[in-house]
Amino acid sequence: MKMKKDKSNSRLREIVKILNKHKIVGGLTPLKLRLILEDLGPTYIKCGQILSLRTDLLPMEYCKELSLLRDNTSFNLSYEDIEKIIEEELNCKISDVFSTISVEPIASASLAQVHYATLLNKEEVVIKIQHQDLRQVMERDIHLLKKAVNLLAIYPKLNNTFDFESILDELWSVTIDELDFQKEILNTKRFLELNKGIPYITAPKIYENYSTSRMIVMEYINGIKVDDRSTLEEYGYDLKEVCVKLANNYIKQIITDGFFHADPHPGNVYVRDGKIVFMDFGMVGKLSERERQIYRSMIYAIVEGNALELKNTFLAIGTIKGEIDHSKLYTDIEYLLDKYGNTGLVDFDMGEIVSDLIKMSYENNVSFPRGLTILARGAMTIQGVIEILNDDVSIGSIMSEFIKREIITKASPKEEIAKIAHDVYTSTRRSVRIPSQIYNLLNLAIKGQTRAKIDVSLTKELTQKIDYWLTSLMLSLMFIAFVIAACIILPTEIGPILFGIPVLSWALAVIAVIVLFILLIIVFVSLRKKKR
Repeated sequence: MKMKKDKSNSRLREIVKILNKHKIVGGLTPLKLRLILEDLGPTYIKCGQILSLRTDLLPMEYCKELSLLRDNTSFNLSYEDIEKIIEEELNCKISDVFSTISVEPIASASLAQVHYATLLNKEEVVIKIQHQDLRQVMERDIHLLKKAVNLLAIYPKLNNTFDFESILDELWSVTIDELDFQKEILNTKRFLELNKGIPYITAPKIYENYSTSRMIVMEYINGIKVDDRSTLEEYGYDLKEVCVKLANNYIKQIITDGFFHADPHPGNVYVRDGKIVFMDFGMVGKLSERERQIYRSMIYAIVEGNALELKNTFLAIGTIKGEIDHSKLYTDIEYLLDKYGNTGLVDFDMGEIVSDLIKMSYENNVSFPRGLTILARGAMTIQGVIEILNDDVSIGSIMSEFIKREIITKASPKEEIAKIAHDVYTSTRRSVRIPSQIYNLLNLAIKGQTRAKIDVSLTKELTQKIDYWLTSLMLSLMFIAFVIAACIILPTEIGPILFGIPVLSWALAVIAVIVLFILLIIVFVSLRKKKR
């Protein structure tokens, strides 16, 4: 117990010495933060790598600087230590499994190092081996950092820049997942399963019989880094084709699978034998069907310039942290649409728009979920690779077309009904723009969501009349929408078919009749009240 305390005190003195060396009390710049993390060692380098993905926790300039921490680690285990760990993990002699293992690592990172090897059957593999006692070391360092956070509170210049408590909690939860290599193995297998029908996408084969929670044996990928333009051209690859396939697959991972590589930087993506190979699935993003649907709606709202829909999706995906000034939020969203809406997603700079969205969320007391920020960072990384290979390819344009194709060819009947109804409803609503705007104005005024100083005194009777008019109008629009949608589907061959007519068309017609029936009841009740 005393020895453990002595180690903690010694490490704390070392941390303080490094912080003083970089004069942290004078303020923290992006470069200074990166240099501090490099000096502090593997735990902090890993923290920096994770933080580089979290544009919601750190400003964009810090994230860009911290991304330089990748592939910048020189903390290697000796070959004797490697042999010892392998034999402990496999519970047998190395010669029983491997014919050769490279003495020097071919790659090294904060959590592990990678050695080239061959199996007894001559198959080429790599062994990813976790550094010794890493969990205990990282746990100790995070604990010390949490203590240090209390001391930093006396420095307003630092304390106002970052929420250190939230950052440390996030780092520890992500690190725990990455320290268990069994999770990386499962992630790799799931990725292979989700992409097994795509001939140009793959991942390394995992040798599960020789892999454990601290060691992974996987297929050796002797390929070309995806951003190595000159080598790809030398081997005859069409750079535009590589870009389009990379972008399409990454969008598929997000929108279709809801399971995506969280850190697809060039060191984790290679090209080999005409295939794009994703590697290192220690960090992945996962999205529920609801989240994927909200992201689709958000993209459509931007394309269509629909501020109200974008506001709704913005609030639906975020967590409200305080009072919402709806007038300000609506104004901010309109500004965002004015800035990006006319491009149709073709010329979007992912980094800029994500930065604007996150800034807007902070200013309006809305917190984005971790999945969204990791997703955005991944998309930005892919966009960066595409810009290196072929700047004529637009990930925004590919995303827009992919989502349209996804809805048309893969959506379920339920989703098709919702989308068709939404499209027809939107068109119909625009044809009666003035009543709609009156409705929005009254709605905002009643709920206190507008700052216009209008003195409106509504009697109970007038309020009821307005409610009746608006309800009747909305039901009428819904009836028209479903009738038109049923007619659109009628001549198609969308299955299944009943009496020569698509079932989807029958369903839309039935919904239209139900809406009409409800509308007639409301009118009938209203007429009876007037007679009284």
